[in-house]
Amino acid sequence: MAATWTIESLERTFELNEESNVVTKIHWNCNDSTTVGEDTYLGRVSGTQPLDTSDLSGFVAYGDVTEEVALGWLMDSEDEGFQDVVEAKIAAQIERQTTPTEGSGIPWATVEEVEEEDDDEEEAA
Repeated sequence: MAATWTIESLERTFELNEESNVVTKIHWNCNDSTTVGEDTYLGRVSGTQPLDTSDLSGFVAYGDVTEEVALGWLMDSEDEGFQDVVEAKIAAQIERQTTPTEGSGIPWATVEEVEEEDDDEEEAA
């Protein structure tokens, strides 16, 4: 498993401290997956991180920002260990799917009844 970090969106202010198009907020996503047999299990965490705009000495205008730069800002703006915490949450999501400890259903239903309900739902869609 190797988590993939992406930037979903950047928010910007058009004018701030004599600079134009200043990125103020990052919307991010991190996901991972693992395949066991023929089944693939997915985990995902997303969030929004405001950026400190009090010091614009290393200013990069919105139009010049790359995903790599934005990911660097995200990691720099969070507490140390942030990346490890997020990736551990995703790994836990996947672990719960691959080795479930809970379930649901109705024990008196036969497999055929459940399959018929699934078929009826698919036909209605």
